[in-house]
Amino acid sequence: MSGTALSRIRVTMGRTNLTRTTAVRLGLGALGAAGIGYGIPSLPTQLGLSELVGLAAWLAAALLLHDGILVPLATLTGHGLRRVTLGLTAPSWALIRVWCCWQP
Repeated sequence: MSGTALSRIRVTMGRTNLTRTTAVRLGLGALGAAGIGYGIPSLPTQLGLSELVGLAAWLAAALLLHDGILVPLATLTGHGLRRVTLGLTAPSWALIRVWCCWQP
């Protein structure tokens, strides 16, 4: 069964119909939130003030790098490649995209 066919299978939870993909995403999100909720309270007891400030600065820089540079660059690259490769089959388009994005 293809990925799109799997995502069309409905999982009924109460009165709400969710796709399997949405149910998995919600479950993973809840698991991540539980992990954060477990880990955050222990940070002040295990790290000093300077280490907490350094951690906060590192996380802020990672967020800015990801959302400010990497996501727009990947989006523009994808849109540009889609224009250039218009009319190619999906496997050909995927090979060109991989070749363009992951060259050393």
